[in-house]
Amino acid sequence: MPSRGARLLVLLLRTIQCHAFFEASRESAGGVIEVDAESWDATVVASEKPAFVMWYSPTCPHCRRFGPHYATCAEAHAGPRYFKIDADDNEALADEHSVSKLPSFMLYKNGELAATFQGRPDESRLLAWARSEVPPFSVRDL
Repeated sequence: MPSRGARLLVLLLRTIQCHAFFEASRESAGGVIEVDAESWDATVVASEKPAFVMWYSPTCPHCRRFGPHYATCAEAHAGPRYFKIDADDNEALADEHSVSKLPSFMLYKNGELAATFQGRPDESRLLAWARSEVPPFSVRDL
């Protein structure tokens, strides 16, 4: 019978494999992709599709409340890619992109800021804004 350490190692490896599978399939399931300053260029800037970005803070009650609604928008609107970035952990990048309030929702096309959502976010208004900013051919109806 394998030792306790060997069993824990096998369990750890299986957990890592499951996590890798989840990460690889998250976008195809319409999920929101978490990015940071290190992955920004490789994900948001390099995205061939328009990139909607939610700048948030884990300590912000409005951000925590709106997070699930942003994920619902990502599932309902398959054209662009949806990202979120922790502005607290990536403060220099947030400053570079003039993030002045949280949550902030910005659209990037070809790595450049194309539009910023104005007003109080709710699921229907954000989804309507996203659909108005992305060409109709890339939008999947609900």
